[in-house]
Amino acid sequence: MSPQGKQSLLAAVGGGLGFVGVHAASDTFHTPPDPEDNSNRYVAHGEQSDPYLRMLGGEFITHGSTPRLQTANVIVNDPKFPGLEGVTSPVSFNEEWYSLKDFRTDLHVILTLDTKGMTGEPYQRAPYPMTWARMENKGRVFYTAIGDRPGELVESVLPESSRRRNPLDNR
Repeated sequence: MSPQGKQSLLAAVGGGLGFVGVHAASDTFHTPPDPEDNSNRYVAHGEQSDPYLRMLGGEFITHGSTPRLQTANVIVNDPKFPGLEGVTSPVSFNEEWYSLKDFRTDLHVILTLDTKGMTGEPYQRAPYPMTWARMENKGRVFYTAIGDRPGELVESVLPESSRRRNPLDNR
């Protein structure tokens, strides 16, 4: 995206359009510099974070590599959020869990990753938000770091009777 395109996106969201970000939406427009060794990813930039990441509400640091996928618990912070009614917390499923930073203070946290018992340095920390909503001026923003294995989430959270079958899915 060109710098002008990025500014147009931010202006549109701030002006009242909605934005939905999934998984890798937090792994883009990293706060500069973003060297190949990813060393800057571990620096908390706060108010100096990239404007896109401030709009989104947080920034990707890394994900586990040994193993890349692991089963963990997700705490449902807002069981009244649309689609989560009746979901019992915690929910356990297998995913490529993102380690995130620079959370905005105005997040409406919907789901939190419970890091207890997880393997790998990125998760040796307190539980942190995985899914949230927030306002960016007049625009609404929704983000979930979950999405590497979306079928796992759907099968773990939604009862089979309420799932829509994708006609292109031959399972």
